Amino acid sequence: MKNQKTVASLTTAAFLVLAGSAQAKGYDLTTGTAVTKGKANAAGTVTFPTAKSFHVKGTVNDLCPKDGYGAYIEFKINFVGGGYARTVREDTDKCKAAANHYNFGRGFSHKIKSIGVTLIEIDADTDAVGDAARKLIRR
Repeated sequence: MKNQKTVASLTTAAFLVLAGSAQAKGYDLTTGTAVTKGKANAAGTVTFPTAKSFHVKGTVNDLCPKDGYGAYIEFKINFVGGGYARTVREDTDKCKAAANHYNFGRGFSHKIKSIGVTLIEIDADTDAVGDAARKLIRR
C-alpha cells in the first residue's frame, strides 16, 4: 500500500512538471523580392517558461545576391493590458554564406500576451525599407 502511494505521488509530480514545461513555438520566415533583389530568412523557436518570460533561439540570414540591404529580425513583446518591449537581431555581414545565430531570453514584471516576429530587409545607411515577413506567436 505504501509503495502504491509513493508511485501515485511520483506520477502526479511528473505530470505537473511536464504540464508546466514550456512548449516551443516555431517560425520560419522568408522575405520576397518585390523591393529588393536579395531575400532574407529567419527560423527559430520561442518558448514561454513562465507567463512573464520568454526565450528565443534561431538564425537570421541575408541571402544573396548582394544588394546593399541587410536582414533584421525584430521581436516585439506585447504585454497583457498594453505596452511592449522590443529587441532586434541582424545579419549585415556582406552576403556571407552562414547565417547569424541568436539565443536569448528575458523576464519582465508584466505578463506576456504575444511576440510579434518581423523579418525585414533594410538599407541601414539610407533607411530604405525592403521586403518583410511576419508572424505573431501567442503565449
